[in-house]
Amino acid sequence: MIQPNSGRDKAPENHAFKAFLKSHPSFEATQSLEGVRQKEYGRLDATGHTYLDYTGGGLYSDSQILEHLNLLRGDVFGNPHSGNPASVTTTRLVDSARDYILEYFNASPDEYVAIFTANATAAIKLVGEAYPFQSGDRYLLTFDNHNSINGIGEFAHMKGACVWSTILG
Repeated sequence: MIQPNSGRDKAPENHAFKAFLKSHPSFEATQSLEGVRQKEYGRLDATGHTYLDYTGGGLYSDSQILEHLNLLRGDVFGNPHSGNPASVTTTRLVDSARDYILEYFNASPDEYVAIFTANATAAIKLVGEAYPFQSGDRYLLTFDNHNSINGIGEFAHMKGACVWSTILG
């Protein structure tokens, strides 16, 4: 049975949880997720955290930590732009990741390239810098954008494009 996670007196929470289950019996079908949570994310309960910031970054699982640790322990990695053995190892790993991504999306490497950036903001900045805006172009912003999308408007404006917002008109 799924139980609320708290170190304090659980009587009120247990009552509320039982009422919740009565109102939402299909929630019991998520029982298997509780096992994953305990195995992979037990530190949430151990430290009293509730993690909800999945737009900023996913919470890493214990198995990801261990796999990465084993990867780092098992080899030596260097700058992928150099030619020494450690760098060649890194280049192979990066190229393998690019190939996997293209294959996953069924994207031909003759047509597409997987580019790694620090985050979505860095990726959007690359698009803004590289896009061939020119005088007479229009860049339309919707009312609900990530701030980075708004930043592309600055690149468009600097190159003479007209920037329109659905809020401003």
